[in-house]
Amino acid sequence: MAVLALSLTVLGYDCDDATGPHADLREELEAARARWNSQGYDDYTMELQRDCFCGPDHRGPVLVTVRSGAVVERVYKESGQPVPGDIAPIFPDVEGLFDFLEDALDQDPAEARAEFHAELGYPTSMWIDFATNIADEEQGYTTLSLQADAP
Repeated sequence: MAVLALSLTVLGYDCDDATGPHADLREELEAARARWNSQGYDDYTMELQRDCFCGPDHRGPVLVTVRSGAVVERVYKESGQPVPGDIAPIFPDVEGLFDFLEDALDQDPAEARAEFHAELGYPTSMWIDFATNIADEEQGYTTLSLQADAP
């Protein structure tokens, strides 16, 4: 009984502690976000691919255009057609990608991976498996390209 109680205490401590299973990724996220913010890019276009077990309209690739820090357009790269309003939010801007990853880490997923552009800091890829015992709920993003206008 004492061993079980000790194990539960240790497990509970690890999940809530800043040194938990995703602490390194959270530190990378914060450093990458700081690099991105230091660039001062308010105008850019990125090509974003969503990775999920979902239909093609929900995967893209989509060109996300940002002007003055706000998304002004989302179009499917292949057709040039606008992304429907009800689907549009799943194709975020760079800040939305950071938020997605941060929110996912707050949920203590079973697996979380991300890579960031070495110089500019924006996420180049991320993959989240929220629960190993649930099929097809995994999600991810790949930034295929980003063209930023000088600040």
